[in-house]
Amino acid sequence: MKILFLSGADQYGGTYQMAKNILQYVPLYDSRIEYIVLTQKHGPLNQWCTQQGIKNYCLPYRYCTYFPSHNRFLSFVKHIVKMCLVSVSNFVALKKIKQLGILGSIDLIHTNIQRDLFGMIISDKYNIPNITHMRELSSAHFHLRPLYKNQFSYMNKFTSRFVAVSDAVKEEWENFGIEKEKI
Repeated sequence: MKILFLSGADQYGGTYQMAKNILQYVPLYDSRIEYIVLTQKHGPLNQWCTQQGIKNYCLPYRYCTYFPSHNRFLSFVKHIVKMCLVSVSNFVALKKIKQLGILGSIDLIHTNIQRDLFGMIISDKYNIPNITHMRELSSAHFHLRPLYKNQFSYMNKFTSRFVAVSDAVKEEWENFGIEKEKI
């Protein structure tokens, strides 16, 4: 089974270590699992994957959240600018992933962080099942806001299963509208 694994590449936010643990230990339980890793920028996760012989690529996709401002006008402007940046970068990333020619062999997408809709976008466009890890309490995570009005509906539609790391995370995301049956 080939899994397309989407993850951030930072080494300081914890994403690197969480991703490394999954990539390192899951195949030990099932040797039929093979990962292809996508990150938003080249970083320590890519270096580690290369050392381990795991195919990995950097594509310019972006998280679909933004930091609101206390000033309503500034918050509106930030929101619009971020929507434009995300739309363009995700469009470019979709073109690049198609050029890589790897999608025909992918059985499953594993989106390693819920701020990332790119796995769901690929799932939507190419009809590949997607599993999304929910690791953070959204309200406590830097007060990030979803970028799109219908973001939670989109997440429900193009995620086969959500994996919550705790009951608190599960309950919060249920309150946002993530389908309880899928968690």
